Amino acid sequence: MIKLESDFSSGLLRESEIFIFTDNSMAEAAYFKGTSKSQPLFELILRLQFIQLHGGMTLHFVHVAGKRMISQGTDGLSRGAGPSICTDGEEFLRHVPLNLSVLDR
Repeated sequence: MIKLESDFSSGLLRESEIFIFTDNSMAEAAYFKGTSKSQPLFELILRLQFIQLHGGMTLHFVHVAGKRMISQGTDGLSRGAGPSICTDGEEFLRHVPLNLSVLDR
């Protein structure tokens, strides 16, 4: 989040699209609802909404199944598990097929 806010402040996000992938359904619901009873989550959502509103960019919040995040190697990064992205050598986007409809996935 700090990097995103830094890039926003320096104008690097103008006319860009940012994808946030999470297996946390509460975070996804809070983002689309615009609020949360959890104070830290509420503050995070406010910060993300502010960046999108004033940054001249589009933010996509995408729910990804936990098993899919594990197989692509990004599970645990938010807990400081270290960079193990795609340790199996496969392409990152292979695990997140945005080109397919929900029914096709």
